[in-house]
Amino acid sequence: RFPPAKAMLYSFRRKYISGYREHHTQYWAQMARLHARLREEQTLVEALHRLNTLAELGPPTGVGALTAYEQLAGETAGCPLIGGVEEMMEAEVVCPACRLSMDQTAPVQRIEEIMQRIRRACDRQRARLSSSAVQQVLRRCNDARVEQFLRMVQASQLSSLPDILDDQLTGYLRRFLVESRIQEALEPILDQLQEGTPPSVDNAQTAMREVSQVLQRAFQAARRALPPGETVMEDKGPPRRKRRK
Repeated sequence: RFPPAKAMLYSFRRKYISGYREHHTQYWAQMARLHARLREEQTLVEALHRLNTLAELGPPTGVGALTAYEQLAGETAGCPLIGGVEEMMEAEVVCPACRLSMDQTAPVQRIEEIMQRIRRACDRQRARLSSSAVQQVLRRCNDARVEQFLRMVQASQLSSLPDILDDQLTGYLRRFLVESRIQEALEPILDQLQEGTPPSVDNAQTAMREVSQVLQRAFQAARRALPPGETVMEDKGPPRRKRRK
């Protein structure tokens, strides 16, 4: 027979392990549901990543929320000992894999808050795309997919944007916006050339610096905003003809 103190300690430990196992199971079952909830919003998150590569719209939106989303997706992914934590706890106070404490709760409110922030960030980008200046630029491209995209933006169909905003369309939008900005910077110089008036060296250099800044800003925004592991999609033109020697 155990001495009274040792028996009480043994009884307490068995109750603790049983309670901890139940808490561990319930916690990770709830986390699995939250993980599925996050994955349901993955396409919206990817759409915001892509919109943030369009530097000419303005600074990226929802950057902190996107980072928090990726962290929460990792945190809710699961515990490898979900089915055998009791056996692993004979010499442990908590699960050695996830270190879950008895007072720890699933981040339900945190996830809802992050998703609301991501939606608000998408709304801000949609508002930028809805501006008359941007609409005028994009309508000049005469592309059916861009027209469909603009109709969704105007109709505030936020949930439908991920269905059409893939890497290719994002590349087109980026190119059209950057080309328009470059044209705006060079237009005064080109007008002077058309009139037969040579532009001043200072004006020409200022225009070229602005063009360089537009291109650098576009490349930096694309690299910064794309998810890890992805690279900036290059817009490939028609194949070049080889020069005859």
